[in-house]
Order: sequence, then structure tokens, then C-alpha cells
Amino acid sequence: MKKIIKLSIIILFIISQNAKSQWQEINNGLNGGNYNSISMIDSTIYVGSWDNGILKSSDNGKKWVSINSGLKNTNITAISSKEDLVCVGIDFDGIFISSNNGENWKHISISNRYFPNKISKIEFIDNKIYFCTSFRIGFTSDLGDNWTEIDSGLNCKNIYSLIKHNNSLYAGTEYGVFHFTNDNFWKRLSLFDCEVYDLVSKGMKFYAATNKGIFLSTNNGIDWVNIGFKDKNVYSIKLINSKIIIGVDSGNVFLSDIEEINWQKKNLDISNCKIQKLEVNNNNIIASTNGRGIFKSSDYGETWDQIGLPTVTCNNMVNVSNSILLSTDYGLFKSSDNGDVWLPINSGFDDFNFKPIAVDRNNIYTLISDKIYLSNDNGNKWVNQKINLNKTYFNTFSIIQNNFYLTYKGGVSISKDKGLNWNQSESGLTNTNIRNLIHRNELLFAATDHGVSISSDNGINWELKNIGLNNFDVKVVEQNANYVFAGTQNGLYFTSNNAENWKLIEIPMLKSAINAIKIFNNIIFIGTYSDGVFLSTDVGKSWNQINSDLKNLKVNCLSIINDYIFVGTFKGSVYRAKLSDFGFSEIKEDRLFDNSFSIFPNPAQKHINITLKSELNNKFKVLLYFEWVI
Repeated sequence: MKKIIKLSIIILFIISQNAKSQWQEINNGLNGGNYNSISMIDSTIYVGSWDNGILKSSDNGKKWVSINSGLKNTNITAISSKEDLVCVGIDFDGIFISSNNGENWKHISISNRYFPNKISKIEFIDNKIYFCTSFRIGFTSDLGDNWTEIDSGLNCKNIYSLIKHNNSLYAGTEYGVFHFTNDNFWKRLSLFDCEVYDLVSKGMKFYAATNKGIFLSTNNGIDWVNIGFKDKNVYSIKLINSKIIIGVDSGNVFLSDIEEINWQKKNLDISNCKIQKLEVNNNNIIASTNGRGIFKSSDYGETWDQIGLPTVTCNNMVNVSNSILLSTDYGLFKSSDNGDVWLPINSGFDDFNFKPIAVDRNNIYTLISDKIYLSNDNGNKWVNQKINLNKTYFNTFSIIQNNFYLTYKGGVSISKDKGLNWNQSESGLTNTNIRNLIHRNELLFAATDHGVSISSDNGINWELKNIGLNNFDVKVVEQNANYVFAGTQNGLYFTSNNAENWKLIEIPMLKSAINAIKIFNNIIFIGTYSDGVFLSTDVGKSWNQINSDLKNLKVNCLSIINDYIFVGTFKGSVYRAKLSDFGFSEIKEDRLFDNSFSIFPNPAQKHINITLKSELNNKFKVLLYFEWVI
């Protein structure tokens, strides 16, 4: 009879002092966002975004801060500035004015005739502030105390631009160009079959950016001639010194001399994205996009820098070959240095709204709508697998025991041959959205908006297991060696008996939903919708809220990679902290065999020697696990 002893050793260091958490914002290269308006004064840049409000840079885009104090919501539709004054339009909330560069905001009351229409354009012209809404244009000469309406003759819903040309007002609309006459009446002037997105002028030359290209008028807008990009959407046009610069819907910028039209494509090429707005100041050009963030050029578009605006939504992070892959609503990013620098890895995609990433050995899969993409070189290149999934939208993508699982509202698609063939199962999942899947004891656990569903036959049939759950809106399920945990809309629950019943874990100060859970050993991190991050080091018996230096408390995902805990936020940033900052660190397998640690003999016969050299004055445990095979 032969006895074989298998030995596993885990070393867990417990830092004796109470270290303070040190969350660090890591956004270098992580750029994106939908920015619909820009205003510049010297080195100060204001940008307006949907969902993220107003961001301001006082150093030409090197650093940014949010200036949303006092705003009713953060859905910005228009922005303009002059000296210390900043004026913004907010979706269905009217106009706000700041007289101290955006530090504080004052809500301006306007006649109810203008609402609930959104503010589409704001302009400082002479000593007046003009605004545009559907069918309406008005102005104030006293910072909003009194308003004058000048909308007689307007019969168009969308007003895109407003300028003063040769002492007269002109408006670009969905039905061409309108001119404000001396008898206070808007007259429809020209370009009747064009949507006029932007207007600029210099001397007698008058330019219009439209859905049918660029037009030039030399007689105050009466007659126009196309000077390029016929039947193309050109959303913005600006003049910079003796040149014209335009942004088009293909994500390109073009430049030409004013005197001799000769369009040259500049080195800003963003696939599947449009240039929404251009702004110029001195020799600087700022371009805002509808998904890829803000770009800046100081050499007439020859070179561009993406200037950091951390407002992406982080969906999930995975560790692949010592690199971190991050999926966001504006693309995929990779970091090979624990988040110090992020690089976009979007080659081969025709869309950028990423959600799940799944890893199968050296193969990485990601899902966009109904398309599965594969990379076998750490995310550098992606190939569309051209798999017919028979669905248009999926919530999650999981690889469990070599099976592929795609979940959608009311069902699961299952593949046992790496996506070549799929079977759909909807048994027990009617009208149910699955948020994530885990595998435990030959069971699949699914977090759904109807509670926790369990399958004992690899996803073919499902059964709800909600006894003890006080809230069935389950956001995430996760496990350790002894328990399965469920994060819900109103708390954290656990089960030790395969969900036959659930028990609530009390977490003081928790007021919002739990979006993410990460566990190792007895240590639990939870990320919440608006309360930041909580930590328990004793399997949920006690908790600490660990938000020091965490600027965005809307946590979307958590990941433990190398010696760090990473936090991905909603419409914000990525943060990291060393595990040692919270009072512990884990020595992983790939670090056991350095010069500070040795086992002899190996394999062991009758005895074993363990030598550990450490310069840290820490407590530690050595856990020995024996398995006897007879």
C-alpha cells in the first residue's frame, strides 16, 4: 500500500498596524465620453456633457475639475462663457449663470413659454446673452433678471446656431438659414433643404456647416455655393487665423486655407464617432466627440492629444497574462503596469459600447450587442466570430467548465463547442434579467431581478430560491469556500446550504444597492451604487466604509489583481489601492519561490522545513493542507 501526501501551503500576511486606505485615481490614457458643447477663454476650457455636467480646465486641458455645485441635474445641452461669466443650458431645467467661473450657479427664470423645451444654444453677443429653444429665441441684458423674446417668424423646431454677421443676427436651423430683420421678424433666407448645424463669418464671407456639406455666401446669406463635402454631415466649422477647420460625422477633421479652398484631412481619425463641436482659441483647436472624449491640437491639426476627461462607465475588469483588460461604454482598454497607463485596444470593432469580457485560457472574448469577438494576443487584435446568436441583446457572457453562457431577458443561450452551436433555454426565467452567473457544487447560481435562480442541469432548467431574501432585485452573486453571497437593492445576504434559505448580513451605513462583490479567504469587498466601498475582514461580521480619496462613490465593478484592489465607477474614473493599505496583503503562488521563501525537502517524506526571510514586522499564518491518497 502506497501513501501519497499532497501538500498545499498558503501564507497570509496580516499587517499589524491600522493602515489608512489610499485610493488613487488612475486615468492616464483612459479617455472617453460624450461632450456636446465647448467654450474657451485663453487657457480656460469649459465642456458640457450628458450625465456628467460641466468640467473645467484652467491649464489648457491638463487637469479637469467638475463644477456642478448648485445645478439641478447634470444633463448639459449648451454652454458659453465670457470673461468671468459662464452660462449653461440644462435639459428641461432652463438656464444657469455663474459670475465666478463656475464656482457657484444661479438658476435663471424664463417665461414658461420656453419650457419644457431644452436649451439648444447659448451665445454671448455684444452685451447680451442669447438662448435658443424649440421655436424660440430670446435674450437678456441684465444677467437674466429680464428677458426679451424675439421669435416672431420662426417656424422650426431645431435651432442649432446663432451668430452676428455684418451687424445682423442669423440663425442656423433644421430648415435653413433665418435672418433677423430690422422690423424684429425672422425671415427664412436660404438653404431651405439643409439642416444648418453651424455658422461662422469673416468679413463678407459667410460659411455654413450642414447635412449636405460646406457652403459659402459672399452676399450676406442670400446665395450660397457648395465648397466641399457634398451630401456629408458637417457638424462644426470654425475659423482659425487664415484657415477653415471642420468636423464631420466620420470622426475626421479637415482644414483649408480661406483664400484657396483645398481640403486636407488632418491626423484625427476616430472610427465610428462624430466630431460634435470644434472650438478655437489662439492657435489651439479643441474637438469634442460623441464617445471618444476631447482632443486638442496646437499645430493646425497636424498632431492631436487626447486630453483626460475621466467620465467613462467601467463595466468589468479581468486579469489576462499580467495585464488588466477594462471594458467601458466607450471602448476596451488594457494596462500592463497595474493601471499606471491605459491603452485603447479597439482594433477590429465596429462599435464601442462594451460590457462583458470572458476569458478561456489564452482566448479573450467580448460581446457587443449580438456579436462575439475573439482575441488570442492579449486584446491587441479582435476578430468577429460571425456567430448566429438569434438574439439582438445580451446581458452577460460567462465561460463555466468549458461551456459558454449568454444571458438575455427571459433566457439563456448555451454553447458546448465554443460558440459554434447554441441552444436556448427559457425554463423558469420568464421576464427575468440575469446580472451574473457563478458555478458551485455542480449548480449554477444566477443573480436576477426576480431573485436568485439555480440550475442543476448546466442551465437547461432554472428554479428561484428566494427564501429569506427581503429584496428580490439581486445585482450580483459571489462565493468563498463556505458561502454564497447575494448583493441586492437593499443589502447583502448569504447562504451556506445552496440557497435553501438566505440570511441578511447587517452593514451599518449602507443605504444603496450593492453592485459588486469581491472575496478572498474571509475578506469581502462590496461596491455600492452611491455609498462607495465597504470592507469586512471577518466574513461579514464587522464592516468599514473605505472611501478615503475615492471621489466617485458610484461603484460599478471591483477586481483584485496582483497586490491591488481596483474600483471601476459609473461615469467617472478607475481607482486602485494596495491591499496593504487596508491592513493585509496576499502572497500569491507566483511569489512563493523567491529568495525569501524556501521549502525543503520537496516533495516531503518524513519532515519538512519552511524558511521565511522577511524585513516586515508582520504577523503571518502558515496554513498546511494535507490530502492522503491510499
